[in-house]
Amino acid sequence: MSVAIREIQETYNVVPVKCLAHSLQLVIKARLFKDDKVKEMITKARSIIGHFSHSTSSNKVLKEMQDTHNIANHVLIQDISTRWDSTLQALRRLLEQRVAVQACLPRITCKAELTTEEWIMMEKVVNILRYFEEATKSISKSTATLSDAIPLINSLRKLLENMRGSSPREEENISQN
Repeated sequence: MSVAIREIQETYNVVPVKCLAHSLQLVIKARLFKDDKVKEMITKARSIIGHFSHSTSSNKVLKEMQDTHNIANHVLIQDISTRWDSTLQALRRLLEQRVAVQACLPRITCKAELTTEEWIMMEKVVNILRYFEEATKSISKSTATLSDAIPLINSLRKLLENMRGSSPREEENISQN
């Protein structure tokens, strides 16, 4: 298969195009999930989720708190560290259950606890990742074409620049000084 593809590329001067969905995944892992504060927040979130997943008594307290605070009786979702979209689902669910989880923590023996700043960071991370989720769904459709890629990439780049509050040129100027 590799030989056939290489022959077609050489014979017809075809430039290979990498999978955009995979490239988006690499961007997320290289930029967002490499940030020390984000990594620490995700590690704590995983610890909290893992605690409830492995402790029947803590899970019972969580159910009580969900009922007390009129929050949907949803279980927390454990993510798979190699799949960013599963981390997105886990963080979304944890945010949904934030009030119940925080109400449980004084009554259980969970080793991790998220600070207010980390909860805010979690909301921001989920907000960023939902755009990547939509982009991934869009380019994964059977009707997606290569012409969809450039506007999509430009939209994501602009979104990230706006969230950062600066443009790449401003960053270059800052790093050169």
